[in-house]
Amino acid sequence: MSSSHTRRMHLELVAEAGGSPLDWLRERRLDLAIVVGDRPTDPRISHHKLFRDELVALVGRTHPEAKSERIALKALAREHYWGAEDSFSPGTPLGDAFARAGVRFARVTALPFLSGVPLEMARAGRGVTVCPRWFVQDSLRRREVVALSIGRGLWLDWFVATPAVTASPATNAFVALLRQHHPFA
Repeated sequence: MSSSHTRRMHLELVAEAGGSPLDWLRERRLDLAIVVGDRPTDPRISHHKLFRDELVALVGRTHPEAKSERIALKALAREHYWGAEDSFSPGTPLGDAFARAGVRFARVTALPFLSGVPLEMARAGRGVTVCPRWFVQDSLRRREVVALSIGRGLWLDWFVATPAVTASPATNAFVALLRQHHPFA
C-alpha cells in the first residue's frame, strides 16, 4: 500500500483468545485471526503461514532439569503445572503427547498465561509452565527462566486466517506486514 493509503487506513485491533476463531471468521464476526495448529481445509477460509515455533516447558534456573536441553514427558508430568488447562487438552500437541505417554500433570493450578503468574512461578522454582518459545523470548534473553524441549520437541505452526472471499486491501496489507514482521522474520 502506498503511504497515502496507509495514513488513511483505520485499523482496530482487538486481541481476544478464543476457542473458535475459525467459526467467528465464517460468521463474519472477525476479519482476521492468528491461529495455531493444522491448516484447516475449509474453502471459506484463507490461510497464510506465518512461522513455526516450539512449545517449551519453562523452569527456573535452579530447577534440577535446568541444565538439560529437554525434559521427558514423564518427568514433566511429575511437576506442578501453572497455566491454562487447555494447553494440554486433547487435540493439542502437549495433550496428545501426554495421552500417548499415558501421563498427566501431578498438580495443576489453572491460570491464564497472560496473567504473568505462571511465568513467575516457574522462574521462582515453584513448578513449570508451558508456552510457545516466542512468547518468552525476552525472558529467555535475560536468563530469567530456562526453556526445555518437551520430549523430542513439540512444534506449532502459526497462521493468519481470513475469510476467503472478503479480504479487503487493508486486511491483505496487514497480513503482508504480519508475514514480514513475525517473531522469526
